[in-house]
Amino acid sequence: MKHAFQAFHARGLSVEAYEQLLDKFARPHLQLRCILIGGTNGKGSVATYTAALLSHAGLKTGLFTSPHLQDPRERFVVDGEFILESELRSLEERIAKQTNPLQMNFFQYVTLLAWLFFIDKEVDIALLEVGLGGRLDPTNQTQPLLSAITSIGLDHTDLLGNDKRAILAEKLPISRRGATLVFAEQQAMLTTMAAQWCNKHKTELFQFGRDYWLRSRQERYCYFSSKVVGTPLGKASDANHVQINRATATALLDRLSHGREVTADSNLEEVLQQTCVPARLQSVDHFVVDLAHNDDALAQLNTTMKAPFDLILAQPRTHEWSRGMQALTSRAERIFCPHMPQTKTPQGRDFFIPNQELKTRLLSFCSEVVSEDSLQQAMQRACDRRTLICGSSRIAGEALRLLGIDITAKPLYGVPSLSSNRHALTL
Repeated sequence: MKHAFQAFHARGLSVEAYEQLLDKFARPHLQLRCILIGGTNGKGSVATYTAALLSHAGLKTGLFTSPHLQDPRERFVVDGEFILESELRSLEERIAKQTNPLQMNFFQYVTLLAWLFFIDKEVDIALLEVGLGGRLDPTNQTQPLLSAITSIGLDHTDLLGNDKRAILAEKLPISRRGATLVFAEQQAMLTTMAAQWCNKHKTELFQFGRDYWLRSRQERYCYFSSKVVGTPLGKASDANHVQINRATATALLDRLSHGREVTADSNLEEVLQQTCVPARLQSVDHFVVDLAHNDDALAQLNTTMKAPFDLILAQPRTHEWSRGMQALTSRAERIFCPHMPQTKTPQGRDFFIPNQELKTRLLSFCSEVVSEDSLQQAMQRACDRRTLICGSSRIAGEALRLLGIDITAKPLYGVPSLSSNRHALTL
């Protein structure tokens, strides 16, 4: 079903004007207890893992993430269950009665939808993934109990800055005075910058590698902090960035519970293992589907993928050719470049690099590059070997659809009954 917010292209309201608009809806952003999660890569995974852990701990938990891969309903989740189509339609109608939705930009609109949905559902806490940057993002209108920054890389440099310090400067303002910032980035210059920011703004810094860390135990990796000793989170064979994302989600639970026994729950590993984060190293048959598109994410994929493998790739024009892309494509046995249906960027350009143009670029790194008329044809051609599909959220979502996976057909995660969970958490 077509939703109104598919038509948004405007720059939207200023922060001040958006704040005034929220008055019409009884200031929903201030009615919720929430956790803000920002960063370049990993923030959606950390938000989803944290939501699963908090639901497991007995809190009714809302989850707002982006982008959606197949259906806008993916953005709005309570205790693992996606918003119903009828609920989303009702919220859109409610907003349209109060204001002209098209005066907002896309992120302002969907963030308002999320706040209203979570209030209707009477959640105990909401996990809000920051859409872009942080300082000016609509989610930053809230007063979070905790904030987290997962990683800092070069992405959206036209809006956030051309170096990692500038990008971090846009993301640090999601933290609050007197609250805690969980910080997973490990580059020395960025951890120093975060420490200086937190000291200036009287924010507690909870730093990966210093305040929380991972150690291997009997083929498992385990979470440690000053108050939590050795909670298993997964298999040691899990990709490094997956381990850090799970540790960061556990760190948020650690700080929210003030190190109480909820973080030592031996069932946390099972909760995390059973939580689905779509298109993040998602294996289906011999395909691996991942929405990686920027340099750092592609470099992580390159480290994770074991040769030999084929690659199906569609690249947005908005992302420059990167070292991560070069490293990944140079290791592929074969590369397939499917034609993807074009949409326009806000600047009026085609979203994807045309597949023939992409093929020409890739021939510098791989001797066998084939252009295909569609993603379906590319997947049929690559059916005899382990194949990675990546480059954007759009190709990832369509690949999952072609593989028979409807993301909203089942919950992201299950929630145990409170009577079965002796580690229940209260706020």
